[in-house]
Amino acid sequence: SNYQAIRGVEYQEVFLFISQKYWGEILTGIEGASPQQWKKLTCLHTILTRPKDGLTIFVVGESGI
Repeated sequence: SNYQAIRGVEYQEVFLFISQKYWGEILTGIEGASPQQWKKLTCLHTILTRPKDGLTIFVVGESGI
């Protein structure tokens, strides 16, 4: 939620935890996205472009890991 703190910063590796619901939305696309959804997508773009060597995405179910 605080993606502004990592803008302009690079990391060797990033571990990202995403809910199953949000992962599904990413895979299927979002039509008619609200301003809040666009903000989440912008945040995600910033996070995905920070790692230099590796990005690992964990999709977390409703009950957690």
